[in-house]
Amino acid sequence: MQPLLYKKVEEESGRHWWYVGRRQIVSTLLDPYLKGKKECKVLSVGCGTGEEIVFLSRYGTVTGVDPSKEAVEFCLKRELPAKICQASAENLPFEDESFD
Repeated sequence: MQPLLYKKVEEESGRHWWYVGRRQIVSTLLDPYLKGKKECKVLSVGCGTGEEIVFLSRYGTVTGVDPSKEAVEFCLKRELPAKICQASAENLPFEDESFD
């Protein structure tokens, strides 16, 4: 994806019904298990523009991975509260059971 499109997705993800609704569904599913718990280690696979990282940080320390070099560079420029690296879901550079 081109850098301008990443910027557009970042802008839209805060207000577009798809992203807003998705975060509501995810929080409804995760809150009963994670809200108020100790600091969790969270992995965001396919972190894209990083908006999900911002959302998931409410549950603990987030690490984001994306197979796209451009997505990783975009997230790094945003200085998100997470460690970001380029990787695919099929080949994660982490030990088993590294995340909650």
